Amino acid sequence: KSFFEFAVSNEWLDRNPARLVKEKHSRNEAQSKERIPFSDEELARMFEACETKYARTEDDYRYRWGGQDLADFIAVSVYTGLRISDVCAFHIDRLLESGECHIRTTKNGKKVYTWIPSWLQQRIRARAKIHGPFVFGTHTTTDICVITDVWRRKLLRLWKLCGPWPERPSPHRFRHTFARILLQKTNVTVRDVAELLGNTEEIVRKHYAAWVPERQARLTKILKAAFEGKPKPKLVAIHGGRG
Repeated sequence: KSFFEFAVSNEWLDRNPARLVKEKHSRNEAQSKERIPFSDEELARMFEACETKYARTEDDYRYRWGGQDLADFIAVSVYTGLRISDVCAFHIDRLLESGECHIRTTKNGKKVYTWIPSWLQQRIRARAKIHGPFVFGTHTTTDICVITDVWRRKLLRLWKLCGPWPERPSPHRFRHTFARILLQKTNVTVRDVAELLGNTEEIVRKHYAAWVPERQARLTKILKAAFEGKPKPKLVAIHGGRG
């Protein structure tokens, strides 16, 4: 799979045929796998590279999509938490006039929405005027693997331009970043994040809350404030142990 990924990144192949082969993992491995988000600094680095580096060389004229398109793709991914397949097929009908964005439908038919900032709403609507209702382009194929591979290659090219990376970047880390940003807010509950991601609260606690240092720092601050000034025993010197 790694060899074919290398071939795709160098545009020797249009898609990675090994991507369809699911790797076998043990149950313990799946449970312990850490969800690593992008940091704000890493996001800023990507957006900077979209503006100043991506598709800026002489041989990049052949690319249909430029750095601003890729920046929009990343922004939609981060602010909605959608998987790459859903971002590739993002339809303007997902975005309501209120700024709410439909991200999924539950089993009982209930629609779940997130809200995205006005600047991104404007970008999405502007893209729809240029590219049509599918804001990241229409495709002659219906094979979602082929469609996502197009954007995976663009992201790989971008990440090479603004590396190195302490953790291997991947499109799914944008979804983890969506969760990180929410969990860092004091008024957002694990249940809220679980509903937006379509996961259970248990899964969110296990895979997301643990890697948010700011959340633990906030909890520590709350505990310090809560116990400040509370009654405590008279402290005396602790002598050595038993002889």
